[in-house]
Amino acid sequence: MFEPLEEQQQWELEVRLGFLIRQLQDARLHAEDKEQDARALRKKEAELAEEVRKHRQQLGLPDGPTEHPAPVTGDDQEPPSGSGDGPSGFQPFGSPQVGA
Repeated sequence: MFEPLEEQQQWELEVRLGFLIRQLQDARLHAEDKEQDARALRKKEAELAEEVRKHRQQLGLPDGPTEHPAPVTGDDQEPPSGSGDGPSGFQPFGSPQVGA
């Protein structure tokens, strides 16, 4: 089996073991805190998604994805074409729909 340890070796191992156990406990507590934070954020996300759904419904819009599209970066990107008033297809709120 194992050979007996000298007192110094045993002391060093016990100190190291205690340190590792404290690190493990800290990691578990940190993980639990992060899990609680994640649960709270998911709950808030669900509440906001429901609020978005209700507002879309009030505006007569179909249910759609609530995630934002990837942001466009750089000035060399073409604006999206559309049937709006301007060249970018943008229609300000309250402006009549083209073809409506």
